[in-house]
Amino acid sequence: MKKIFCIILLIFCSYSANSQTIKELEVQKKKAAEKVALTQKLLNETKKSKNGTERQITLLSRSIEQTNALILAMNSEIDGLNRDISTLQTEKTALEKQLAIVKKNYAKMVAKNDIFRKQFSPTLYIFSSKSFSQGYRRMRYLQQMSDYQKKQADEIKSLTQVLIKKETVLKSNIVQKEQTLNSKEHETQQLAQKKDEQNKLLKTYGKKEKEYQNTIAAEQEKQKKLNKLIQQKVAEENRRKAELAKKAEATKKNKQQQAAQNKGKTSPEKSAKTNIPTISDADFKQYQEDVALTGNFEKNRRLLPLPVAQGKIHRLFGRQTNPYTKAAENNNGVYFLSPSNSDARAIFDGTVFEVMYEPGSGYVVWIMHGNYSTVYAQLSLSYVKKGDKVKAKQGIGKIAVKNNNTELSFYILNKNAAYENPVNWLKL
Repeated sequence: MKKIFCIILLIFCSYSANSQTIKELEVQKKKAAEKVALTQKLLNETKKSKNGTERQITLLSRSIEQTNALILAMNSEIDGLNRDISTLQTEKTALEKQLAIVKKNYAKMVAKNDIFRKQFSPTLYIFSSKSFSQGYRRMRYLQQMSDYQKKQADEIKSLTQVLIKKETVLKSNIVQKEQTLNSKEHETQQLAQKKDEQNKLLKTYGKKEKEYQNTIAAEQEKQKKLNKLIQQKVAEENRRKAELAKKAEATKKNKQQQAAQNKGKTSPEKSAKTNIPTISDADFKQYQEDVALTGNFEKNRRLLPLPVAQGKIHRLFGRQTNPYTKAAENNNGVYFLSPSNSDARAIFDGTVFEVMYEPGSGYVVWIMHGNYSTVYAQLSLSYVKKGDKVKAKQGIGKIAVKNNNTELSFYILNKNAAYENPVNWLKL
């Protein structure tokens, strides 16, 4: 019985470890499938555009990459299922052999017991003993035979139940493998279609390359003007805040001097020479709020939420080469593609510094977070106005649809009005 128990325990432990691996692979496959679905949704919206070829190619490249990752995850899951199925089949065969041996031994024992009972009555067998001691031993023998027969029956029942469970799990894994194989076949077909579509688009793009380059150049020029305007306005506000900080420090110093003079019982004439505060109570309160916001903003580096509830970064920060036009680009922010009717949202608590409309960029919203500021451009509608207090993840405007693409331009600037790479601040 101990040996059988150990075998059963080892079988379940082995399956438990393998099933955990399968669960992890399922999670990995699910995440990969979600990425493919989101990119496909963006791609479907982009296809409606007559001028969205470049973005369509970019999204197709991303979708092909993600589909390859999904197929890879499916292959890993299939490999894991094959290992589990092989292990389960081996364990099932071992259990069937063990069960057959136990049943065979049980049948032999029952047959011998029947022969014994036919030849000897248990009562007569005991009372025909020559001595009390022999009678006791015969009684113990009959009891042990009965107990052993019961144990073997229980063992058969236990092994049968384990075998049934093993067969159930095995069938489940076989079904899951079949489903994954079907899904893989579908994704492989989709991958071939996407590659074919991408090749066709690249040919179309090549024919209209000059037209696209001119369009991109115009867009880049608009972006440069917007970036310059953003820097100018943020620099002005930061200079104002710096001056406010100087006055606040001077006010704080004057108050400390006055307190020290009053404590030393300075004469009225000497007290009168103390400078009056150089900042109002409201401005001093604003200064304290800015200091607190700046500190909290910096503490949340790489933890800040995305400026969209759903979406993916379309273009990154910094100098890059367009893979299609080969033209150099210098992005001061990042660009998010989102599903249609998406809202832009504040990434941190702050105060709306400016809301304006810029041709080619739609509504632009600036939010100050102490000495840091964030800017959200290409909005079709603004939900906030200058001076409003906003909270993290609060909707601040609807992202505009441009060429049937919902794209948000997003920027982060520091106290020196220099652009920061948003990727270093956001929780991606």
